[in-house]
Formats: sequence, C-alpha cells, structure tokens
Amino acid sequence: MVRILLLSIVFFFLSPLHAQFRQPPYNRLVKKTERRLERVDKRIESANRQQYTVKSPLRKSAETIRVENLLSMPQTPDRYWQQEWLATMNPALGRPTPELLFAEMLQQQSVSLDRRAMPGTTKTSWTSRGPNNLAGRTRALAVDPTVTSGKKVWAGSVTGGLWYNNDITSSSSQWNFVSSLWSNLTVTCIAFDPNTPGTMYVGTGEGWGSTSSSSRGFGVFKSIDSGKTFTQLAATKSYFFINDIVVRSESGKSVVYCATDMQYVNGAWHGTTTGGLMKSTNGGISFTNVMPKIPGYTLSMIPADLEIGANNRLWVGSRRNYAQTATDKGGGRVLYTDDGVNFTTVYSHADKAGRVELACAPTSANTVYAVFESNGKVDTLLRTFNKGTTWSAMKKPKDADAGIPATDPSRGQAWYDLILAVSPKDSSDVLFGAIDVFLSENSGGSFIQVGKWSDNSGLANLSCSYVHADQHNIVFVPGTNACLIGNDGGVYYCPDILDNLSYQSVIYERNNGYIVTQFYWGDISQTKSKNLMLAGAQDNGSHQLNTSGLVNKNMVSGGDGGYCFISQTNDNKQVVSYVYNQFFATSDNWANAAKIIDDATTGKFINPAAWDDVNGALITGKGKCTLYRNKLGTSATLANTVTVSSTTANGAPSVITSSVSSTGKGQLYVGTDVGKVFVTTDIGASTPVWSNITGTINAGNISDIFRLRKSDTLFVTLSNYGASVNIYMSTDAGKTWKSRDGNIADMPIWGILLNPRKLGEAIIATELGIYGTSDVFAASVVWAPYNDGMGAVKVANLRYRDADQTIMATTHGRGVFTSDAWSKASPIVKFGVSKDTVCSQETLTFKDSTLNSPTAWSWSFSPRSGIVYRNGTDSTKQNPVVQFTRGGTYSVTLTASNAIGEDQLSKINRIFVIDSIPLTISIQTNPAVVCVNDTFSLTSTVNTNGKTIVAAYSWKKNGTTLANTNAHLHGLTPNTADKYQLFVQSTTRCVTPNPAQSAIVSPNTKGIKTITVSCNMDTLKAVPLGSGTYNWFKNGVKVGTGQKFKPSETGLYRCVYDDNGCKSDSSAIIILKSIGARNLAVEAVSVYPNPAKGQFSIQGLSELGEIRIFNAVGQLMKDILVANGQATLDVDIHGWVAGLYYVECYNVSGSQIDKQILVVE
Repeated sequence: MVRILLLSIVFFFLSPLHAQFRQPPYNRLVKKTERRLERVDKRIESANRQQYTVKSPLRKSAETIRVENLLSMPQTPDRYWQQEWLATMNPALGRPTPELLFAEMLQQQSVSLDRRAMPGTTKTSWTSRGPNNLAGRTRALAVDPTVTSGKKVWAGSVTGGLWYNNDITSSSSQWNFVSSLWSNLTVTCIAFDPNTPGTMYVGTGEGWGSTSSSSRGFGVFKSIDSGKTFTQLAATKSYFFINDIVVRSESGKSVVYCATDMQYVNGAWHGTTTGGLMKSTNGGISFTNVMPKIPGYTLSMIPADLEIGANNRLWVGSRRNYAQTATDKGGGRVLYTDDGVNFTTVYSHADKAGRVELACAPTSANTVYAVFESNGKVDTLLRTFNKGTTWSAMKKPKDADAGIPATDPSRGQAWYDLILAVSPKDSSDVLFGAIDVFLSENSGGSFIQVGKWSDNSGLANLSCSYVHADQHNIVFVPGTNACLIGNDGGVYYCPDILDNLSYQSVIYERNNGYIVTQFYWGDISQTKSKNLMLAGAQDNGSHQLNTSGLVNKNMVSGGDGGYCFISQTNDNKQVVSYVYNQFFATSDNWANAAKIIDDATTGKFINPAAWDDVNGALITGKGKCTLYRNKLGTSATLANTVTVSSTTANGAPSVITSSVSSTGKGQLYVGTDVGKVFVTTDIGASTPVWSNITGTINAGNISDIFRLRKSDTLFVTLSNYGASVNIYMSTDAGKTWKSRDGNIADMPIWGILLNPRKLGEAIIATELGIYGTSDVFAASVVWAPYNDGMGAVKVANLRYRDADQTIMATTHGRGVFTSDAWSKASPIVKFGVSKDTVCSQETLTFKDSTLNSPTAWSWSFSPRSGIVYRNGTDSTKQNPVVQFTRGGTYSVTLTASNAIGEDQLSKINRIFVIDSIPLTISIQTNPAVVCVNDTFSLTSTVNTNGKTIVAAYSWKKNGTTLANTNAHLHGLTPNTADKYQLFVQSTTRCVTPNPAQSAIVSPNTKGIKTITVSCNMDTLKAVPLGSGTYNWFKNGVKVGTGQKFKPSETGLYRCVYDDNGCKSDSSAIIILKSIGARNLAVEAVSVYPNPAKGQFSIQGLSELGEIRIFNAVGQLMKDILVANGQATLDVDIHGWVAGLYYVECYNVSGSQIDKQILVVE
C-alpha cells in the first residue's frame, strides 16, 4: 500500500470547518475542504507505485499474464476515507454525522416487514456470493479461553462485524457470522474476562486515521454467555473510537480497561472527556478515565495499545491526542501501572506525537518490546529486560520488497499497520508486522522475513509464506507457538512459527467463509442464469465471481479495485479500474488486456465511470464537469475529453449512468459532487449536447441516477447526511422533481433500483444495508429494511439482470450478495365474484385470480354471521361457494400465500344481500275425487308470508297453457293421463323459488288404473289394485266378484274394478275354451297347443291351400301357403303380444273352411 495521506492530520486541519463554514454554499464548502486536503497532501512524501504480476486464474495454463500497470501496489484506504468524507458530509455542519446510525441499526431489529416478496425477507434472504477466499481488514483477534484446545477463535472486521471459527487449525472450518447487528459495527478489539471466561468485551470504532461512517464505532458490547448474545454498555455510547480493551484480575476482581481515542465527529473533538484510558470496576456499568494528563496540560494522553505483563502489570503505549494544539501531544510514551491508578512513564520518545505498540513476554515479567511510529514511519524498536528501567534498541526489520524503504518497513504508514507479539514459549521470539511479517529469535537482534505480500521485485525469490499486506494484529495461542495474524486480507494462521527454518509455507490463509471484503463497485453479466460478476475491492484488487453459490474469487487485477463493467451484449468484454483514471479492458475474458485510460492525476480516488454499450465506450470522470471517453480497443492516449458544463462550479462527476435514448443512441446522465444533474441524448456525438436537469435538487453529492427502462421516470439519490432530501423522483425526464424520502432515516443513500416488472416496488442501497418499499410512487412512501442474510452493512451499488430478474448488491464489508426474490414474487391478490347483489339463501361463487401461483387461501367475511359454505367448499378453498342466509351488506377479504410470502385484498361492502320472500303454491280439485271423463274445477292458494309481490300466473294441462290467471278453473274434463299444474312468475326481487310451481294434480287417479288378469289352469286372477271391488263379466253379463274367478264355460270375459264409483275395465278380453280352447267349424283342422307361447302347430292340412292369422283388431299377422301333401305346419309367434288371435283356414279354391281362436300368452 502507498503512503498517500496521513488522515489523522487531515482531520486535524478539518477541525475548524464547523466554525468557519456554518452554512456556506455547498460547492464553496466542498471546494475549500478539498483545498485543505490538498495542502495536507503536499506535506506527505510521495511513495513509489510498484508494478507486480500474478498468475491469472483465467489462464488454461500456469503462465503469468503481464499487463503494464494492471496490478498496482494497493494504497492505504485514507484516500477513500477522504472521498467518502466529502460525499457524506452534512451540508450545514461541514462533516459527516455517522453517530446517527446506531439508533437506526437498533430500530431495524424490531421492524415488521410487509408480506411482499422483496429481497432480504426471511423467505427471500439475500444470498452471499462471497468471495469465499477473499476477506478484508481485520484488527480484532482473540482465542476463546472457554475452549481448552485453543481451536476456537474470534475475529472482528472493521466493516464486516464479529465472527468466530470453531477450529482455526482446519482449513475447511468455516467462519460463523454472529448476527446482523454487527454488520455495520467496526470491530477493533476483543477481550475475555480472566475470572469468568464466558464474559467477553468487544470494542468498536477504528481510530487509526478514519472518521468515515464505515469506521466509526458505537462503544463497547458485552456478552456473558460466550458470545451468544451481546448488550451495548450504556456508559460507552460516546466511545466512538476504541483502540484496545483488556480485562485484568485485580485481587480476584475483574477490571475492564478501555483505550478510547478521539476524532473530530459530532461537531467537536471527542476525547476531552472520553478520550483516554477508561476503567470500570463494575463490569462496564460505569467508567472512570485514569489515563495521565499530558505533562503540563489538561488533556489526557491517548492509549494506542494495552498489554498485561506476566506479573499482571498493565502496560500502555500512547499516541497523539488530536485535540492538543501544543507540541507535546502526549504520544510516544510507554507507561505502566500496577494498581490501575498510579502510572509510571518509563520511556518517552522525542516525537511526542507518535504511536507506540507494545508486546509483553508471557514467560518473563521483565521483558517488554516497543515499536515507535513517527511521522508515519517506523522510527524505533526498543526492548527492556528489567521492566522498563533501561531500554535498548532492536534492529529494524528490512523488507525484501524493493518498493519498501530499508529504513521503514511500513512504507510510511506505521500510523495504519503496526504490531508486535511475543511467543508464549520463549521471550526472545518476537513477531513484528507492518507491510509484511518478520520474526526475531534473538529478542530483536535481527529479523527474518517470514511473510510476503506479493512476488514483485525483490520478493519473487524470497522463500517464505504468502501473507496479505498490512498487518494489524498478531495473537499467539496461549502456551504454543501457534499464532493468528490479522491484516487487510483477513485472518492467517500459523501452527508453529518456528517449525520451519526456511519459513516457507508455514503461515496459512484462514478466510473460509470469513466474508468481510470491502468492495467499492460491482457488475453482473446480462446473460440469463450466467454466473459471472465483477467486483473491485479496497486493497484487494478486482475479481471475477464466476461459479454458482458461495464462490471463490478469481483476481483479474491487483491493488485497489474500483469501478468495473461487463458489456451487456458480450460477456467477454470487461473493464476494471485502479485508482483515479487508470482503467483496463479485455475483449477475450482477460486472456489479453490493455490499459485504455492511463491518467493517475485526474478523477476521484475511486473514480466514477459508466459503460456505454451503444458506442462500445467507457466514460469516466475527469475533472470539474469534464469526462474521459474511450472506445474499447482504442489506445489509452486517444481517450478524449468531453465537457459537460463550462461552469466548473457545477462540480466534478460523482456518478455516471448510461442508458439508451428514444432514437437508439447512447444517452448519458452525469451527477456531480455539488448536486448537479446533466443529460445528453447522444454521448457518441463528437460534441455531445448537454442539458442541465438539476431543477430543485438540493446541493449535495449525487450518488446514483436511475432511469426506469426508456421512460421519462428518473430517480436521483444523494449520499449526504443532513440533506433535506436524499431520494428524488421525476416523471417528466427531469423537468420537475419531488421527494421520495418518506420515512427513511438520515443517512447516505448510495443507489436505487426499481423492479421493472412490478410497478412501484423499489430498493435502495444505504449505509445500513438495503431498504425497500412496495410503492415508491405512493403519496407517502414507507421504507423498511430488507437485510435478512446480509445485515446492516454499507451497500456500495446495486445492479440488475432483467433476463432472470437477478439483483446484485455490492457491499463495503460483507462481499457480494444476490437475490432472485423479484423472480419468485409473493402473491398479488385478485379475485372476483359471480355477482354483487344477491338474495338470502342464494349462493355465490368467489373466483380467485391471484398472481404468482398462490398455494394457500383464506377467505373471510364481515359480518361473520349468516355465512354458509356450500358444494363441499370452505374458507380455505381457492374458489368457494358461499350462501348468505340473511340480508345485509358484507365485506370480503382474501389472503393468499405461497412459499415466498402472502398478500391480502379486502373489498369493503362488496356484497349486498336482500332477504328472500318464500313463495309456496297449493291447488285443490272439486270434487276431491274425479273420475275419468267427469267434470271438475281447480282452486289455488299462493303464500308469500304476508309479503306483497307482483306475479304472473299460468295454469297448464300436460304442459300446455290453459289460462294465464290466478282465478279458479271450472268445467274441466280429465283424461286418463292428464296432469294439471299452476306456475307463478314474479317480477319482485328475491322471491324464491321464482318461478314457482304447484304440485302436479291428476284428478283422475280414481278408476284410471290398468287391470291385468292372469289365467292359471282354469282360474282367472286380477292383479291387486287397492281396496275397491272386482266384478267379473261374461259376454257383458256379470257372473262373479272378487279378485279371483273360475269360469264354468267358454266365453268372453272381462274384469271391472270399482273404486268409489270410478270404474276401470280390464284392457284385454279373454275367451277361454274347454280343454285345448278349440272352437272349430270344421273338425279336420287342429291347432295346438292353445294357449301357445313362441310357437304353435296346425294339423289336418290335406284340404288346405292357405292359412291367415289376424290379431284381435283385424290386423293380418301371417299369410301362409300350404304345400301340396303337407300334413303339419309349425308357426313361429315369438315376440307376439299376448292376447286373442284368429286362425282362418282356406282350401285351394280360396274358400274359408275353418276359423279358430288362438290364445297367445
């Protein structure tokens, strides 16, 4: 990393801003702030930027890609902190106000989200995409004393929260994230209580040069259950920057010491009352500052480091107090105390402003090591073997990196990365960390480099382990030579630092699942379902994420990664960036690459840019209202300058957004750091024409410009604290603007994204994660946090892939996340009903038409009474059938859900139910008994429960209308099958049934019955019909009564049934003959059997020429010619109806000579 800016000095010079710039014009405030930063920058020496190469993971072979300046030395984060300071400062106060964030973070824990399928709900959690093998800046490390094996360790990232690993010795062991509360907490130190090891304290706030909102802390958090739950100590809420915490046992009582630092926040220098060594004897309920004052002054010295010696002595290394204006700023001192009250200064460096880091030997109370920073450099390393009475110099480590001065292993950034540690097994074994890691086995008499950050010039031939640059902490596992190392690349582990005399491959990366990468920007391929993303990271280069799930990174460039892009039409075309205007591109997925803009003097540190896919060009910020424009494949020297505005007071580009105009040309929006917005509809023109569409947008830093597809709907966000509006919307292409802030908290907004497939649904990237709303167009917009799976971490930008509705969120502290929630939408309830107005007792069918495939339904009605579900349905059916049993007005509500979420729709007073009027009809005959062919009359009775109705009446006989009247009918003569009925049709609402009809009346039910008579041997029998009488007649003369009758002679018989005067005659006349039933005029012909069934025979045919058979009504059934000489004839009568038939016989001359009666059964 390059020593560019000692940010501590920056904020010292910024301290009078609040007083001097109370409410100046915003652009003047930005300009003067920038000038102050530039003046400070001139006081810091320039550092050489080194080139180096790495093996590209994209190569099919192990060849090394060498691209000039593609992989540059990473720089310290102070330049970005400076940029972020300006981007987030409150326009009225001239500074950021990140102290507002913690209350909102706590509020997030209790927010109840709506039911829609937004990304970041419990059912549509954000999916971490890693990178799984790339971490970020880690200052806090601790070995968990409750696990005796020493395998469980804790780590804290400066922007990624608190984590633990259950087995640091295993490369496959995953890190575990504690909770979403920690996502935006800058963890800087961890300490366990030696008397109750399950109690731990975690300090927050990175005091090493940053007051950016991503590095400010919120005091001390305490856990009494081994880290399962944490509580913020109320007494520490004003401790914004905590350098260290230790817990010392004093006479068996646990005493907490907290090293609090100061920075210019909240309108004042923090530290005059809270900066110092804060001591608590009651478990953190209250604290007292016990740090000595700067000699001769009222301000306390500031502790940089706290260490406990082998004899329980508390050692303190100091650093400068930034509120002190005198030459002696309290730094450069080594102090100790035995009683926690009285302090002894045992060493004072000539530079009273420098930082001091200490290391106490666990095996020797006499041995203490100290390293002193002065003016950003490693100045002196000292040791004492007599508890500080005398000190002797150690040899300063010399880094093999040719770009690191031999006299300063920190390369001018000892204020940022500096650490010492002593082995628990041997007091002469000392580890030193700055840019790289060094080991001394002779108490600092000499050092051996045991870690290198790259294979660049001077390091390539060095045989030692790879360890990421910028060491911040080294912790030994108690009683062993195993150690943990925290740096800008995360956590490293060495099982035994003295195990291998060559020190090659003894230190191992342990970042499996430790996802705390600080990305500045990211982009996603527009190819459906393709796993291809780019992201640029602080101090860790630019990376491809190109596999599914939690992925490992593939580095495509080193140093600090910034804005990066993937072409929307060709995935092989990609762009990455280093700081300022240094951009690199590839057309073949990094098989080859070229620098397309090469200017390290213009633009912002992390420089805004946009990829114009229409013209195949990269557009970047250059200077005040100017841009660089360069087509992919064009030499970097051919990048041309585009002027957005001739008025430099309109600021420098802070965001650039590309789009497509209505004519298909490249449309470009530019927002500036003083709140101006410009647009051109043809960025490909030689001289683009720009329009200022700022309108009523307030002064501030424009952080995003979003255009909803190709419409006139625009959104603009600002990243300032204290801005009167942070989210603007225009529906007329920027002619007018209105606020969409709604209930959003006062915090930076970094981006906005609208769901193009669900009108109104939107999410925003904030300092505390993702917030969303279901209707950004509502009169009063309601925002809520949607951070499940992500936490309240700063989201740097949002990208969207329309092909499969994938959202990419790039965070500054938790890596990259994606969500497919917008493709797995929760239901949007819609339903209808067969009709709105009904009568009671009538049924309605409710028809569900809910979108997004609901799987469960719940119907409810108000009022609840009078509801009956019919046709086997109930309230959980998709399309229920409902009967309303009473009149009234009903509201109906449907709640539908699926695996993603649920939605509800109520239709108030939707159903109007009218009480039904029952209609009943009865008719009577006069007389009550009517026989066939008698005359009678019909009367009716219509009942409506006393209600008056309007109706039409219709008398019908056998379905044919007799009369349309409700009057009585007289003189009716029924036939056997006649049926009479009265129909009533009402025009009055809710008459039921309607039409109504009476029961069918058949007046001739008496005497209209059919009599069936059977013959059994010589007895006749009528089938029983009822209680009437049976009368038997022979040839019309009554010969007997009763159901049975035995005739005495041959004749024509019939049975008459008499039922109350209505008589019914048998339908068949049966003539019985004596034995054989023959009645022959000529005895020569014989018919047998008789009665017959199916067949009979005729004999005596010698004189016959023809036989004719007729039924009882004279219909010819058969005509048979008799063959000459034929004696017998068989006649088939299958299927003939039972009854009497006549057999007539004719001779050959055609004369009838015989006639017989045949009975067919």
